[in-house]
Amino acid sequence: MEAGSLILLLLSVGLLAMLFLRTRRQQQEMVNVQSRLAPGQEVMTGAGMFATVVEVTDTTVLLRAEAGQTSRWDRRAVVTIVPEPDPTASEQDPTVPDQDTVPGPTTVSEEEGRSQDTDAPSGRV
Repeated sequence: MEAGSLILLLLSVGLLAMLFLRTRRQQQEMVNVQSRLAPGQEVMTGAGMFATVVEVTDTTVLLRAEAGQTSRWDRRAVVTIVPEPDPTASEQDPTVPDQDTVPGPTTVSEEEGRSQDTDAPSGRV
């Protein structure tokens, strides 16, 4: 067996091992989330619905949406427990820029617009 073939074989085995370990870690995280479900928690389902847990059984979970509607879901549908906001965090969301830094609308005069757009009809008859 050549050295190149051996390296290729080891690389393939390594990639398969990484995929296997990643899948096992994701499964363990899902089991952890589902075991921590309790009434009053805000959760997100795999479909992207945010709701509050009302009741938890062995196989199902009762969720209340913002509109007040309650529905029963399979426990495995819950993929994330939404963390509660930190009361010590700053009032302003760091992902939203300040109003002072947001650029305002720009206007282009009609004459400048015509001089830049040579293929468009001028609107003159």
